[in-house]
Amino acid sequence: ERFASALRVLAASLAAEEQFTIDDIADLRTAVDETFAALVRNMEPSGPAGRPDGLIVRFRVHGAGVDVTFRATNGFPRTVLDLRTTHLLETKVDRLVVGDDSITLVKRPRRAGAVTPSPLATAATREPG
Repeated sequence: ERFASALRVLAASLAAEEQFTIDDIADLRTAVDETFAALVRNMEPSGPAGRPDGLIVRFRVHGAGVDVTFRATNGFPRTVLDLRTTHLLETKVDRLVVGDDSITLVKRPRRAGAVTPSPLATAATREPG
């Protein structure tokens, strides 16, 4: 859990520096947390050839957003992300890339001035039919 909280704080800090909205920061934090949890659940104390499984997490900040790559030192099965987790991640990030030994989350900030109405605000503005 201590590593998960450190990853969440780092993700939020980097996204804030890139001028992400509060909602986008929360989405990135959630995606990082869910990915880390799914990978840790599937790691074995002793991976192939008796080597312990390891996980490398790399954050890449660029003008277009933040990429977070989780790389397993001993690889992991493509089925490491269940359907629920995959669906959740796809709703939180702009792009989800699952490779043989890595998972990359790509999150871009919303354009300045872009407003996404909340379902509650939309429902509140509807006239009775």
